[in-house]
Amino acid sequence: MSVSLTIVLIILLIGQNNLNAKHKLEIARVISEKGGHVEKIEKVSLGSSPFAEANRSNVIYKVYYTKNEKEYVAWYRGVNVPSNIHAKNPTALEDRFNEKWIFDE
Repeated sequence: MSVSLTIVLIILLIGQNNLNAKHKLEIARVISEKGGHVEKIEKVSLGSSPFAEANRSNVIYKVYYTKNEKEYVAWYRGVNVPSNIHAKNPTALEDRFNEKWIFDE
């Protein structure tokens, strides 16, 4: 493997880890604003979520949290734009694939 390819792969891995960290911080912020506490965050596939649509520019998380001593689940469809996780999805059609939350409360 060439040195330049190795460098590109390392940069991609760092970028992906940074994006995941940003999504997790956003999840914790939103759940906290709702008065909850995040217990667990899982990446899931579209088929395992209540979202009707997503594309390759999205990542979907299942969020387990507690609020007032009760357990809840929330779903977060994040956007894979590392510089701005709230950006409009660059490949979206009619804004169907933007950042979105579903709360099962």
